[in-house]
Amino acid sequence: MIVGDLLELDGLDIGVAWATPDLLERPVTGVTSTDLQDPARYLQPGELVLTGLVWWRPEDARAAARFATSLRSAEVAALLAGEGTHGSVPAPLVDACRTHGIPLLAVPAGTSFRAVTDRVYLRLWGDLQARSPEVAAVPEAVRGELVALMHTDAPPARLLAHAAARLGLPDCSITTTGGRVLATATTTTPPTVAAAAGHGSEPASAVPVGGAGDSPFDGWLLRPQNRPDPAAATVLRGLAELLGPQAARARAVAAARRRGAARLLDLLERDSPALPAALAAAGVPEQAALTPVAARIDGGPPVWA
Repeated sequence: MIVGDLLELDGLDIGVAWATPDLLERPVTGVTSTDLQDPARYLQPGELVLTGLVWWRPEDARAAARFATSLRSAEVAALLAGEGTHGSVPAPLVDACRTHGIPLLAVPAGTSFRAVTDRVYLRLWGDLQARSPEVAAVPEAVRGELVALMHTDAPPARLLAHAAARLGLPDCSITTTGGRVLATATTTTPPTVAAAAGHGSEPASAVPVGGAGDSPFDGWLLRPQNRPDPAAATVLRGLAELLGPQAARARAVAAARRRGAARLLDLLERDSPALPAALAAAGVPEQAALTPVAARIDGGPPVWA
């Protein structure tokens, strides 16, 4: 997938705010949503960056330049700016992207970031099946079944259970890099995929699923319970790569939720009249009793908390 393919996705109405033909040919590896002023350390080369422009303030003349500089240092593929917050893409951001050679696309207010993310990952799943030798280790029929499940937003537990049952995988789990268990599969493993004799008690190496997360705690790992034999290890790597776009999409959805939470906190600080609507959008029942909670992680940036 390349950046220019976004302009051809039906129903999204994404347009070009600034780009050159060669920049629209950049390959795309994933999507990340952010409204941090300096998100570079959370981005991967080749990613599309979705932003609702919550960070932008007209009175801060350098805000757009700082943001564009951060994206350039991360070597992202393109910036997709939502028009919902300010009504249009700010001219200073267009100038900053032109200066730093970052293709800038406009996402209309009526197009949700979730829709953009889903369509991009559908395209990446198709590309992945066609090119990856690791994914080829997963039989074509099973790949098709798993991709179909991912298209229906199946949770990690269902995906892993289906994969384990169809592929005869050793007992394994999907965890975050922080250790939170997202899914576990326990199966009766056929001899062809079972742990090799004498290896069953050895520590197992976790296989990364997709890229790094926004913090050291929210990447995904596919972790076999025991060390698998070479055949099973190859299948596990193929499964991890196949699930990579799903992990990236989960991160993008979580980032969108954090963006809504950031807006809510901003409105709380300003005692804005828009606060009731923001609470409703966050799923908080009307007239609910609320308890404020503060979280802090010593030694790390505030976004980790």
